[in-house]
Amino acid sequence: MSSGRVDISEPGQIQRERSSVHYSRGVTVSSSSVSTIERTDNERVWEGLVKRLAHGDDRALAQLYDSTNRLVYGMAMRILRDVSSAEDVTMEVYLQVWRQRVMIRVAVPCHRG
Repeated sequence: MSSGRVDISEPGQIQRERSSVHYSRGVTVSSSSVSTIERTDNERVWEGLVKRLAHGDDRALAQLYDSTNRLVYGMAMRILRDVSSAEDVTMEVYLQVWRQRVMIRVAVPCHRG
């Protein structure tokens, strides 16, 4: 696990490089093949849940789990090819999200006037 902080910014755009997703603020991507796109509705919802997590809202973790666990489990299955291991990894992901919630820094958007 990284000990760095996670920045969630508004309005934000997401940079995609191959299959990875990176928020454009707080993450430096050195590849020139990165394209900037608008966020999807799911990404906006997840961003709101992560902001609530940053403030210690345990219901946000439950909602994040409900909306993303199939994605996390599916990725774990593709990598590990073992049901039990994929289930363990999936649960560990959400445990780490909860444990690391104090490392989330919610950025306040700058308004230019």
